[in-house]
Amino acid sequence: MCIRDRYVDGVKLRFDTAWSPPMGWLETMSRDWPSLLFRIAFEEGGMDFMGYAIVKDGEYWEAEGETVPYEFVCDNPSEQSRIDDAWHDAMSERRDQLMFEASDAYEKAMYVE
Repeated sequence: MCIRDRYVDGVKLRFDTAWSPPMGWLETMSRDWPSLLFRIAFEEGGMDFMGYAIVKDGEYWEAEGETVPYEFVCDNPSEQSRIDDAWHDAMSERRDQLMFEASDAYEKAMYVE
């Protein structure tokens, strides 16, 4: 685990886990520290899933989906570079979409009267 960024109101960590995101650990940590809000983006390329979750006081709001398929063209470096750039852009858009879905679910749960 390493600290990627430090903010006035939080930190961004980078870590690896085997097979799935540590949702049980996050739920426990959020119950132990109910004033904290945890956000996690995760990706498992081998199983083609990715997602984003928000965890607060033992509850979580999550959005999951499939990763964007990757195409490998070994005989044309310039074509591969174009494919790589397009894949990274598509993955970034997918991450943003999942983050929005989870954030929207959290906001609705927190502010429904």
